[in-house]
Formats: sequence, structure tokens, C-alpha cells
Amino acid sequence: MPKNISIDNKTYEIPSDFRQMMEMEGILASEKDEATKAMEALTFFYGEIPKNDEEAVDLMCWFYRCGEEMKQTDAVPQEKGVYRSGAFSLLHDGEMIYAAFLAQYHINLLEIPYLHWWNFQALFHGLSKEHLIWEVIHCRTMDITKDMSKEKREYYQKMKKIYALPLPKHLEVGLSELEQALMGKGSVADALKRLGQ
Repeated sequence: MPKNISIDNKTYEIPSDFRQMMEMEGILASEKDEATKAMEALTFFYGEIPKNDEEAVDLMCWFYRCGEEMKQTDAVPQEKGVYRSGAFSLLHDGEMIYAAFLAQYHINLLEIPYLHWWNFQALFHGLSKEHLIWEVIHCRTMDITKDMSKEKREYYQKMKKIYALPLPKHLEVGLSELEQALMGKGSVADALKRLGQ
């Protein structure tokens, strides 16, 4: 499992512990513009921005995906352990992940001195489906269809709201403004403009 990456004959020691990848997720989930987030992520990952920034981004993503090529994740069955975007967040689902690791593997993620990101991912995807985190992922990714019973549709709609990951601040504010505008309190155009940021 790699702890270093070479770009143009220069070797970079990379942050390979799962906690460091959680930090990187925090950088990428911030409210900053995409260019700033990319620069901060590259600096965090390599200690500087390599001259060959395109290869640096590709290799950083390759490492984050545990050496796998980019996949069309929507087409991959959930049983394979690959989930579409927005299925879970290491930052927001941390307590459920912590509890599952402790229960199944007897690994205290707060006390373990080091756990390589790829090991963490393998253990995460190996968690038994009985843990709450998998129920949450299942509910978040469930496609609600017309052929479901009314009770099932209502159940999954409710669970999607309960288990929803937080939206970026500008979307949260924009949706709130849109709701107010639709009730006659404010401008729909202004709310839609904020949502388009």
C-alpha cells in the first residue's frame, strides 16, 4: 500500500492515514470555490503543488479510490461496496462508522495510531450489513419508484429526510429562500440565482 507517489522523478510522502483522508474530505467539502479547494487539496496531499498538476490530481484521485480506475458508480450494485456520490460522508457519519468498527473488528478508530487509507476502506466495505451505517446508505441510495407500495415509498421518503447529509450552506440558504418565495415572501428569481451559485 503506497505511502509515497512519484511525479516527474520527484517522490512525495503522502498522507496515507485514514484520518488524513478525512481531513482532505473536509477540504473538498468546504464552501470555497473549486479552484481554491483543488489547490488546498494538492498542497495538503503533496506538501506543495507539483509542477505537473494534472498528473498530481490524477494520482491523488487514484490514491483516494484505493488504486482503482474511475467507475460509473451508479451502475455498480450496492453489494460490491461502491456507492454513488452522496451515499455517505466520513465526516458526518463518523459516529456510525466508529461504532461499526468497534463492534465488528474491536478497532477503536480514536485510539489506533495508524491505519492506511486502503486498509480502512477494505474494512469499511467489509462491515456486516447489520450495522446502522449500511441501513443509512441503503436508505440514502434507494430509488423510490412508482411500483413500490405507498407505505414503502413513504417510509423511504421519510428515511431520506432523516438520514440526509447536510447541503452546502449556499444551497441550504437558497432552498430556504425558495420555499419562502413560493409562499409569497421574497423573490423566486433571487432564490433560484442563489441555488445556481
